[in-house]
Amino acid sequence: MIIFHSDLDSTLIYSDKNDIGSEKILLEEYESGATYITKKTFDGLVNISEKILTVPTTTRSEKLYNRINWQGCTFKYALVANGAILLENGKASEVWRKETQKLLEPAKDELARAEHILNTDKRRTRDIDIVDEAFLFTKVSQIDEVVSEIEDKLDLSKVTIRRYKNKLYVLPKSLEKGVALRRFKRYIAEKEKIDEDDILVIAAGDGEFDVSMIEEADIGIANYKLKISPKKRDKILFLGENCIFSDELLSELLEIISPFQS
Repeated sequence: MIIFHSDLDSTLIYSDKNDIGSEKILLEEYESGATYITKKTFDGLVNISEKILTVPTTTRSEKLYNRINWQGCTFKYALVANGAILLENGKASEVWRKETQKLLEPAKDELARAEHILNTDKRRTRDIDIVDEAFLFTKVSQIDEVVSEIEDKLDLSKVTIRRYKNKLYVLPKSLEKGVALRRFKRYIAEKEKIDEDDILVIAAGDGEFDVSMIEEADIGIANYKLKISPKKRDKILFLGENCIFSDELLSELLEIISPFQS
């Protein structure tokens, strides 16, 4: 069996702030913009999802994931909220949720501490969300200063701090996408009654949130700008330098899986 885990935003799909050409398909509209997928990527994704188990693996909340209209392309499984929730045929798995709650337990005090610290920080520019009861999200100004200060106050053996532009995330260590890949591999092996060694895992992404799953996978596919540990680089393809990342990703993926197709 082959499992393909892919990040979504800026890996397969793009906000309207990105120039991906005129051959594109609208997937979602929201108050401040819209999200598109290139026609080439969409066709490749439909093709790939018919050949191998394709699992969107995203930091988006369940609500924001469900906002996407996949225009007929369907996925049996999706990992959302950075792997905290497994959607199976569109419904959250209760078995997965219970395991997630156990994994989150060691980080609860640190998440509460982070929320308390940020609640009183005047540089915070939006309300604090605890996304799907799993991790903290907010926006701040002067983000470098805020991150430096909060790192000194939290136990970084229990939580990870991530940032993107002015967005700030505090996540339990157990909520890395790499952990979600290991969990899902075990989940599928048990469900399908196959050996985990008989599963080939491929993972693709473009950002810091994706590094752990790209490094965890048997084969990783990364945006050429992404920083990866030198020890892991020999099993990772770096794409997107001369063309749209998602287009090249799907083309390369077809080449990778072709020897395994009967």
